[in-house]
Amino acid sequence: MKATTAWFWAIFTLFFTRGLLFATWSTRGPEIRDALNLDLQAMGWYAACLSVGSVTGVLISERIVEKIGSRRYSILSYVILGGALVLLGLNLAWENTPMSFLVTALLGLPLGMADYDNNLEASNINRESAKNRVPMLHGGYSVGVLLGSALVGVAITAGLGITPDFISIGLIVIALSVLVSFAIGKNNGKV
Repeated sequence: MKATTAWFWAIFTLFFTRGLLFATWSTRGPEIRDALNLDLQAMGWYAACLSVGSVTGVLISERIVEKIGSRRYSILSYVILGGALVLLGLNLAWENTPMSFLVTALLGLPLGMADYDNNLEASNINRESAKNRVPMLHGGYSVGVLLGSALVGVAITAGLGITPDFISIGLIVIALSVLVSFAIGKNNGKV
């Protein structure tokens, strides 16, 4: 397996879309708090839901990737990730607090899943490359966070509410991630 340019940019894009989505969710925190009428303590519990989901995602990943491979696992995790952000946006419009807590845990799950798989692929790219590629791949996440935060600022300035923002970013993440996942080797990650 040779580290191809398409494979590298696919993983870079996956890191990027994860950063974009995370920044969109986290930057809108005050609006989430207001939409759900949460006090500071409840907001802490709400944020913990994302962490619980994320840790669970990391813990379940190894065996699943070994069975279905990184390409399918990327598609699965990013479709759930983008879909969860869309669903969270809808729940915030409906002001459904219990469901929003649950959906936020669901949002964390594929964040952890994707993190595991992206880092597995980054390690494999690094092994097949003449130079260290991991920092640039992780830089994709940072670029995503930067752009996501900037886009939230633009959206707020333009008067775009949290629900259409979450829906549009969720759909962009799904489309872009599924498209680039096909550049991952069919048998990557399988044992």
